[in-house]
Amino acid sequence: MKRKSLVRGFTLVEMVLYVSLCSVILLSLSTFMASLLDSRVRSQSIAEVNQQGAQAMHMMTQTIRNGRSVTSPSIGTSSSSLVVITGNALLNPTIFNTASGTLFIKEGSDASIALTNHRVAVSGLLFQNVSSSSSTEKIIRMSFVLDYINTSGRGEYSYTKTFTGSATLR
Repeated sequence: MKRKSLVRGFTLVEMVLYVSLCSVILLSLSTFMASLLDSRVRSQSIAEVNQQGAQAMHMMTQTIRNGRSVTSPSIGTSSSSLVVITGNALLNPTIFNTASGTLFIKEGSDASIALTNHRVAVSGLLFQNVSSSSSTEKIIRMSFVLDYINTSGRGEYSYTKTFTGSATLR
């Protein structure tokens, strides 16, 4: 009769196999988590630029549509600032311009208010008065570029978008 050994354990081959399998699983999980974090950071950068750009564009188009006249830029010209005369005397003139990469609005004698925050930089702000002197419609075309400020130098934080739009005085 043969005796069975009561000592149970793993052989060296089994241990190497289990350790290598666990290593592969941990490596793939850590790679997956790193790519998830990178895409989250990228999505936050894109969302910040899109949100601030849309909000600034909405504020400018709403002001133009509710305005009575545009004094700068004059018909057929372009300018880096926009001066709108509104129906409310306390808000006259309403001025949009940039300084140090920030978009500002100044209403009447009030202090300038930043429309963008420190996480983005505005560049290339341009207002074009494309109205014709014979037309009753006064059309203003505007465009600007928003860059996410990348302080870390990592590629995930780099994002730039150009915003364009137009509005007609009512």
